[in-house]
Amino acid sequence: MADTDWNAPLNADGRERPAALREALGLTAPELDSLLSLLEEELHAEAWGFERLVELDGEMRALVSDQFLSAAYGIQDALTDASLARREVHDHTGPNGLPYSRAEESLNDMLRHVQLRRSVANFFDALGTTLDCLAAVLVVVTRAPFSVQKADFGHLRQLNPDAKYKAFAAEIPAEQRQLWRELKTELAAAEAAGPADWLDWSLEMRNALTHRGRVTNIYLPRRISTQLAVPPTTQPQSLYRYDLFLRRRPWLPEIEGMLAANGLPNSVLDEPAWQTIDGLHAALVTFTEALIAFSRKYWQRANGGLVAPVQRWSLSADPALDFVGIDPKSKIPLSGAIGGINQEHVRLAERLRLTRLTKTEVDGAHYPPE
Repeated sequence: MADTDWNAPLNADGRERPAALREALGLTAPELDSLLSLLEEELHAEAWGFERLVELDGEMRALVSDQFLSAAYGIQDALTDASLARREVHDHTGPNGLPYSRAEESLNDMLRHVQLRRSVANFFDALGTTLDCLAAVLVVVTRAPFSVQKADFGHLRQLNPDAKYKAFAAEIPAEQRQLWRELKTELAAAEAAGPADWLDWSLEMRNALTHRGRVTNIYLPRRISTQLAVPPTTQPQSLYRYDLFLRRRPWLPEIEGMLAANGLPNSVLDEPAWQTIDGLHAALVTFTEALIAFSRKYWQRANGGLVAPVQRWSLSADPALDFVGIDPKSKIPLSGAIGGINQEHVRLAERLRLTRLTKTEVDGAHYPPE
């Protein structure tokens, strides 16, 4: 990352541009890239989405196909966010750590500490999003009995290959139950490839940062060389440079965490936050790549023989919300919209829209309703 010229022209268009950004951020995920390319090729409006979802018909196949593709791209976006947050942690820390806070420091000096805290939280938030989007992909590939729309990584851990699930209209084939067993084995192996308990600790850290405060407030000084001559001072702490450290048990209240560790020094990880995040980033990418490889393998094998939990995959009712913006003035024309648009995705949406038109709407009423 340090050798990248961030101001140099990319001289690239389309997918090459975000790919260049991911490379600059140190994110390499070839298995995910391969899966996304495969899905882009296989999505067809005429087939109501993905033909591999052969057991789903019409609207249901379109909706699940849409969520499946969105979740796969969500993994890529979340990994990019995690990589960006990792870079920001390094930037805000700097090569020499942070200085001691002085009375004369500026608002920008204070912002550096706040931005570091925010970047740490962003990393763990992106980690959680990666896992939830990965769960949605695996739910579709293995036809697991969980909602695609509300997929949560914790659901996969609760999957029981031998249980009776009411979400299926037909008997669950033995082949499908065996697939679930292989998924459980793959989950365990992928998690074990990283440091001990890295995944559970990361999820607890994410929950603590999301729902509680004062989780990232411990700064410890870097060692000063014994050969360095320093003038006498009444504030020796001002001579040090500091690193942010993360808690061993972020899910506990602050005092309880110190008591459980038998003192403050033992209540924090024995490494600065940037080092922890570097290692977790590597573990997250390795974990994701292993499970994406599993997903692509079984997705390409899916040509019937599996049954979908249609009851769980049906969308829940929309919440009755009337929010239209803060101060809406006029409708914005979409003709000039930009972004990564898959034309088959657009055609699929239009085909689905037309199937939902009532006879009255087809004969002239405006759609959607004003």
